[in-house]
Amino acid sequence: LTAKLCWLLGVCGFMRPSDIEWIDLDQSDPAPVHESLHLVVVAPKEKQLGQRIHKNITISRHADSLLCPVQAFEAYYQQYAREFCRIQRPVLSTIVLNCLFRKINNIGKPLGVQRISKYI
Repeated sequence: LTAKLCWLLGVCGFMRPSDIEWIDLDQSDPAPVHESLHLVVVAPKEKQLGQRIHKNITISRHADSLLCPVQAFEAYYQQYAREFCRIQRPVLSTIVLNCLFRKINNIGKPLGVQRISKYI
């Protein structure tokens, strides 16, 4: 399920592995509204006027349930991401992030960008 959701977000959301790693559930809307999913990437690689920005991504449902990123997100969220997984990144210690992707055997630890890139 983790690999499928990473791949669907990468393909449907045009997201890099580092963007997927920086999805913040506190600022995103974990309950899809109006057949679409709203995610917020905190501190992506892109900058505006030298400052890091928040990247808002909206992904719509797909007619085929096997290829629907919204359904995959709902299933992953219900199974793994309901509990908090707050971390501070060493790069930007001022940002506290509630990670979407977690290690399956320990959902209190976030999934790294290297593992996410293998899934995509």
